[in-house]
Amino acid sequence: MLKEKLLEDLKNSMKEKNINRKNVIQMVRAGILQKEKDNNIELDDTQIMEIISKEHKKREDSLEDYKKANREDLISQIEEEINVLNEYLPKKMEKEELEKIISQIIEETGASSMKDMGKVMKLAKEKGVNLVLATDTVAADAFDNNANTQIVPSMEIPVGWEGLDVGPESIASFTKVIEQSKTILWNGPVGVFEMPKFAVGTKAIADAIVKATANGAFSLIGGGDSVAAINQFGLADKVSYVSTGGGALLEYIEGKELPGITAIRGK
Repeated sequence: MLKEKLLEDLKNSMKEKNINRKNVIQMVRAGILQKEKDNNIELDDTQIMEIISKEHKKREDSLEDYKKANREDLISQIEEEINVLNEYLPKKMEKEELEKIISQIIEETGASSMKDMGKVMKLAKEKGVNLVLATDTVAADAFDNNANTQIVPSMEIPVGWEGLDVGPESIASFTKVIEQSKTILWNGPVGVFEMPKFAVGTKAIADAIVKATANGAFSLIGGGDSVAAINQFGLADKVSYVSTGGGALLEYIEGKELPGITAIRGK
């Protein structure tokens, strides 16, 4: 967690006798502890990131003021503090790098996935459909249950990291919609649920579906991964129906003709 990383970096900075580094980390940590004391809670990485972002913004504003006032004596100090805070914030990719990655994704997926997503979002808006997307992500520095993690905005996953689960903000949004629904089709987990560390989001989805079902909703679990997840959590008997058909189920619901069904009907 970020809090532990800040504490470790603070110890190291004291050994190195880097005053600016020590001061800025101490200030951030003091802000975290004060907020935890005031609210009687333990802050998660997302809340800690907000504190760091505010401290970063303060210094950026100060830097502009010092530059206008030609305060050379303070500019280098503020720049150093900004660099320290940058180490804890998600690294944003340059526009050219982002466009290169997007182009590669489009090429590798048949030049359709990203473009299709844009079309789906536009169509949903036109039809008044409430399309709920993940806003935060549990990013990991390796595809491993013991990987280091941090919660970041879904569109700001640091370079070299990968999203392995949805974050708490997304879980809250998804479960709220599910619990208010009367008909539910679940096709696909929201994280690498096979690893306990990254099963939180998928388990929350499953629990919300079970709760909605108990309140009278019809719930259909479709697809191999979703079925594996609902079975792993021991909740298969608490939903309305479990189908092993994934893509075929979706195509059938769309009204497409399935060869197997056609053969059975003798057409």
